[in-house]
Amino acid sequence: MDETTAPELSHPELPRWSWSAADLFLFFGFFCVSFVVLTTASVQIARIFRPGISLTDLSGELQILIQVVLNFVWVGFIFFLIKVVHHQPIRESLHWIPTSRYRKIGSIALGVLMSIAVSLASSLFLPTTPLPIEKLAESTRSLIFLAVFGMFLAPIMEEIMFRGFFFTAMCDLTSPRVAVPVTALLFALLHAPQLWGSWPAVGLIFVLGYVLSLARYRSNSLVPSFIIHTAYNSTLFGVSVIGALLERGK
Repeated sequence: MDETTAPELSHPELPRWSWSAADLFLFFGFFCVSFVVLTTASVQIARIFRPGISLTDLSGELQILIQVVLNFVWVGFIFFLIKVVHHQPIRESLHWIPTSRYRKIGSIALGVLMSIAVSLASSLFLPTTPLPIEKLAESTRSLIFLAVFGMFLAPIMEEIMFRGFFFTAMCDLTSPRVAVPVTALLFALLHAPQLWGSWPAVGLIFVLGYVLSLARYRSNSLVPSFIIHTAYNSTLFGVSVIGALLERGK
């Protein structure tokens, strides 16, 4: 093939199929049912040892473990929809494809800068009461669990769900102009329970989600948003863990 007619690296041929509204309804139904079943089962098991305990009373380690399991379950269901229901390749369907639109070093730098900007902005809107996420970091062990989850698992899981599935499905059903803010809103709503009591913090998560969705749209690939998300979380959790450990070591 002549080099002048070679396809762009950032726009390889993608599966010729589209997500449907039924796919979204199926996922949202599964999302709600799995959340209720798993959290209820976890509380019931915990009540064997501590009668009357509620979900918010569970230790930080257990709450993080529940989040990890739920993320695996939700991503697994997306894989099920792609491979079993639609018989399509997973990577291409999620747009986990090479792109030349964003350089890796630039994506990393953007994630780090956003983490710093969000941290500075958050300091201007300090909550009057402790946030639920602080419960997850009540001990050194739970703090480390939270950091490991936030840096190594959350970015890939959340990018698959939001920019891989939701964004692509919304583009198929509507348009990128709708998909970008809607995906950012869903991303913020997922994190809202952890930040309950601080709407400015939820708003900042929406801004982060908007940037990630915009990177996904402009690159036509999940890779840049994943790198930005990983750099953001790694900076945020890395600094938080180091600061907390130094404070507790005094």
